[in-house]
Amino acid sequence: MLDLIILAIIAIVIISKLLSILGRSDDDFAEKNNKMDPIIEQLYKKNAASREKVDIEIVSAIEAGLPQNIRDVFDSIRKKEPTFNADAFLKGAKAAFNIIIQAFAKNDKETLKNLLAPSVFKDFANAIDARIAQKQVLEKMVVGINEIEITDADLSEDTATIAVKITSDQVTALKDYLGNVLDGNSSTVVTNQDLWIFTRNLRKDKVWFLTNTNST
Repeated sequence: MLDLIILAIIAIVIISKLLSILGRSDDDFAEKNNKMDPIIEQLYKKNAASREKVDIEIVSAIEAGLPQNIRDVFDSIRKKEPTFNADAFLKGAKAAFNIIIQAFAKNDKETLKNLLAPSVFKDFANAIDARIAQKQVLEKMVVGINEIEITDADLSEDTATIAVKITSDQVTALKDYLGNVLDGNSSTVVTNQDLWIFTRNLRKDKVWFLTNTNST
């Protein structure tokens, strides 16, 4: 009978520990490590290490096609920004490419100001002002992005710079206020190849700013 009571007490203690663990997030565990049972804490640390290893393997698979010097830079970036990876960056660069081109065509300086470095914004703003002064209208649309690839990367202290080559199909037509086409063709798709450079201060910036553009 005494043995049954002892077993019942042990079962209650075990169930109590399990109930206290279920439903908590990893962050909850991280905040309460000092309150953990030593065995549970050891298992948590082992599990966290396993997850970190898997994350590193996934990132390596995504970046496997990049030159070693770029991968080395990305590894250095991750020491300052653990969530960084090439796949997410390229998705952001692709979105920025579309947004910036559309904003430029629509004379949307406010949007451009949030995505361009000051010197680049000044050039874009001057071009917009000149177009407005001459009562010209720019019709520009990205039909599709055929290829986007990282060609270079650098990290200097907290400032990361990544160069991206973008091959896209676009329709461009510059018209006067009467609708006459001055340049381009509103019914012709042209393949463009651009080199855009994005820069971000990893310590203080929330976004990657476009710092240079070149047509290749």
